[in-house]
Amino acid sequence: AAAEALARPSAAAEGDAVAMGAVARRMSRFVAMGKLKRLALNVLAQDMSGAELTQLRDVFAEIDADGSGTITTAELRSALEPHLAHRQESGGLENVDRDAAQKLMAAVDVSGDQQIDYREFIAATIQRQLYLREENVRKVFEHLDVDSSGEISVENLVAITGSEARAMELIGEADLDHSKTISYDEFKALMEKT
Repeated sequence: AAAEALARPSAAAEGDAVAMGAVARRMSRFVAMGKLKRLALNVLAQDMSGAELTQLRDVFAEIDADGSGTITTAELRSALEPHLAHRQESGGLENVDRDAAQKLMAAVDVSGDQQIDYREFIAATIQRQLYLREENVRKVFEHLDVDSSGEISVENLVAITGSEARAMELIGEADLDHSKTISYDEFKALMEKT
């Protein structure tokens, strides 16, 4: 009986595997999101705190094997590759990818430093039900509406991204009425889109 107990994974280990699998699925979904939605989730991640982030903080610490405060591609691959290898059946990555971790890194690493910091990690792994809360959608919209005009304009996004070309690309992702601005309703529809 003792040998059987030792051979079974502990409840904590099973819980870690479930959490790591959930993180892998969320990060895969993040890769498929449009750039404006990824930017919005990064804005939201700046202000996130509380109990809903406790498990994600623990997973981040587990992936950050060297304790540097950032996740490298090698650390990401080591932690998530076993979970990403099975994504084809569950609708995540279309093909089993030899280096899914590299694709995740490219999508999640907003700063471009080849490392994922805590804020970038939270943006990529935040639960959909949390980022879709009305107060969170409103908070992000108001942050992106730099001039408080009630719409996100090209100028607002240039102020945030530093690039008119990038701003135009972002506007195009949500500007349903082709007004070259994003209303709150258009922004909310973008955030709700799966």
